[in-house]
Amino acid sequence: MDNLAILIPCYNESQTITKVVKDCQNAIKDIPNSAVYVYDNNSSDNTAELAREAGACVRYEYKQGKGNAIRRMFREIDAKCYIMIDGDDTYPAEEIPKMARYVLEENYDMVIGDRLSSSYFEENKRPFHGIGNKMVRGSINFFFKNDIKDINATSKKPLIIANNRLGYRLNPDCNIPVFESEKVCAPAGRYSTPKAILILLLFSNVHPHIEEIADKLYLSRTTINTNLPQAKRIASRNKGSKLVVSPRGGLWVEADEETKRLMCAKLMNEDLDYASMLQMPQLADLARIESSIHILLPEILVRNRIVITGQAYQDFVRFISICILRSKLGMTMADSEFDYKSSVLVDEICQRVYNEVGYKFTDEEKKLIREHCHELNLVVKKSSQDAESIRAIKAFERNIYRMTGIEVRFGGGLQKNLADHIKRMRRRILAERNNVGHYTKELFASYPLEVHLIKTCLEPALFLRIPDAELGYVVLYVAAALQPFRERVKVLFVSNASAAILYTTRERIVQMNAELVGAVETIPQYVYELNLDKYLKEYPVHLTTEPALAMQSSDFVSISVFPSNQQLEQIRRLITAQSDSIKTARKTLMRQKHPKNIEKISSVSVSEEQLQMADKRVISVKTVGKNLLCITRIVANGESSIEIYELQERIRYSGKNIDTIMFASCCVEDNILDFFDRVAEVLQEYT
Repeated sequence: MDNLAILIPCYNESQTITKVVKDCQNAIKDIPNSAVYVYDNNSSDNTAELAREAGACVRYEYKQGKGNAIRRMFREIDAKCYIMIDGDDTYPAEEIPKMARYVLEENYDMVIGDRLSSSYFEENKRPFHGIGNKMVRGSINFFFKNDIKDINATSKKPLIIANNRLGYRLNPDCNIPVFESEKVCAPAGRYSTPKAILILLLFSNVHPHIEEIADKLYLSRTTINTNLPQAKRIASRNKGSKLVVSPRGGLWVEADEETKRLMCAKLMNEDLDYASMLQMPQLADLARIESSIHILLPEILVRNRIVITGQAYQDFVRFISICILRSKLGMTMADSEFDYKSSVLVDEICQRVYNEVGYKFTDEEKKLIREHCHELNLVVKKSSQDAESIRAIKAFERNIYRMTGIEVRFGGGLQKNLADHIKRMRRRILAERNNVGHYTKELFASYPLEVHLIKTCLEPALFLRIPDAELGYVVLYVAAALQPFRERVKVLFVSNASAAILYTTRERIVQMNAELVGAVETIPQYVYELNLDKYLKEYPVHLTTEPALAMQSSDFVSISVFPSNQQLEQIRRLITAQSDSIKTARKTLMRQKHPKNIEKISSVSVSEEQLQMADKRVISVKTVGKNLLCITRIVANGESSIEIYELQERIRYSGKNIDTIMFASCCVEDNILDFFDRVAEVLQEYT
């Protein structure tokens, strides 16, 4: 991998390419592991030869078009930092080290540089480039009502700063009067417009109208109206909360202050600059408060022997910071009839916050923080056997066996962790304070069997419906319990060595390949020779310490009685290759046995009430992604099938517009694990 790669797509640049390559080489001479790459795109002149003579690594893209050349460059070159320039010598190569430093040392995701606008048209040797620049510049100014002087405005610093969480924004150090104000936005997948609308409303002391919200978010009125149903659905997930839309009175979130704070914490779970993104000066103090909490909280948690997950820690810091900020903005909590019960942990946190931040929590706020502490997902905790949670897990195991025939056991540490999680999850669900689902979409698509078992076997055991935001956290516990039942590589180890040596070598092989090895059969040579055909057929990996046996049969890998690290690594690679081969073969078989049958139909009449009335022990219903409804069941007889219906008319289900329905039916006579791996493969195509 290169540290820095200079990428130059070229088409007929013979006039300038030599100078460009040499200038780039001079610019990067002090940067180790750097290189200059020229991609020739069917030039009719000697561009490639001149670039090679100048010292560049020359490669070719035979599909015409700059886009094709760029795609090939990024596909073939592996580097920590890429800088792409043209070969027409209109870019100052001496600026390359500065741009690289922003990426390599200051961790910028992307930097867009600029050209010297004053000399661009003189330096450019290619005809019509100036005309193209003017045409594009004029189009941008006309359609977007700007007064841009050049496509890349003049600046000695990076003009546009990019971040994969925040999106794109102007560099505040440039002082270029192109836009009226700096705008920070989040990509659609990271932070949605419905969430932005709710945050605006939750931190507003007035009831803004749709036009005001649209202006604030740099969106149209139509876009706001389109996103309001989703915003209403998000708001309704919180206890006693709803989004009110009044043509005359404006928009507001109707809920008590406790619910609003919890809602803010869930909505603001991304590490974003909300003050800039939403143009809300009242949020400017949030980052400062969080920074102070980050300094004092770890020490308190560790001293009280509490270690929570990293994400839970971030959410907890954000929640405390939001409580402080809202109180400072005059959004205080109403008094309760219940007295605050003292807690050593909460009292210490509140006292340290008062000392460091200068904010004194009320008893109502202390009570809310105390409840939040009881619901945190712990990593290190005291061993506690919650009888109700253990009962639910045992019932869960029995339900899985009745449905699938698989004897799943949540033993040891897995049972302890799951029981603790169920205890805290039940507390959150009953209080209507659900977790934030950070990986919900990915988990639902990757683990359809686990989701199905939770919906049909765990929910009845808990007598609770598990919300989507909580469901994702339980999925991986179930996946861990199912892992031993998945197909693993069986290893045959033939040796005449002593039992102690055989045991030690076997354990070393298992430890190095714990996730891949199902069994290691250790037998002496004479036992193997009694039924060699059987052993060769059942075990794909064959090891032996007997040189004669290895010479007689190419199926065996010869190792020493005391295998070296090199031999163990060879065994690991062999087992990995066999495991991949088994998985590929089983996937191929599943694709042939269970193809996805796709049908296009006008519409179907499926209501949420009808699905809820269905036998929950048989089916589970889950929305995956934005527009897919997945209906899954396991049956005692019949044929397994995967059927997909693409709807010509959308239907509404669980607040989503559904345009695709997938029915996955698995017969217990089939391999359930393999079938649902096939379901996961199909689901990922639709998400």
